[in-house]
Amino acid sequence: LVEVAAADLPRDRAAGTHWYDCGCVVVREGGLRIRHQDGGLPRTLRLLVDGMGTGDLVFRRADQEVSRLPFTVAGNQLAGGQWLDFAVPEPARGFDCVDLMPRVDEASADAAVTMLEVLAVLGFELRP
Repeated sequence: LVEVAAADLPRDRAAGTHWYDCGCVVVREGGLRIRHQDGGLPRTLRLLVDGMGTGDLVFRRADQEVSRLPFTVAGNQLAGGQWLDFAVPEPARGFDCVDLMPRVDEASADAAVTMLEVLAVLGFELRP
């Protein structure tokens, strides 16, 4: 699990930006934890992602899971990053971090080498 502060992720990056052209965080098999400190009660979590993949968004408060949402990012390898909006579940309001946990294809879970789809986070926003 790789951990980053939300403040270290851009908020003003444009859709269409490619993960290999800018600073970003590639989500690997252990997942990505994004911590934020603004203390508000956001209703929407926005992520700028490039690539594709499936998994779960795990909302946490004081390191305890408070809610979970499945996600699917259907990527177009040539299009670059896209902003995705996720409604923050009511039990997760006031969360202080969110984990992006990729799912591994069950058919390849026992393979010596497991291939993950490329998914990179290029930006992060919280909206009231």
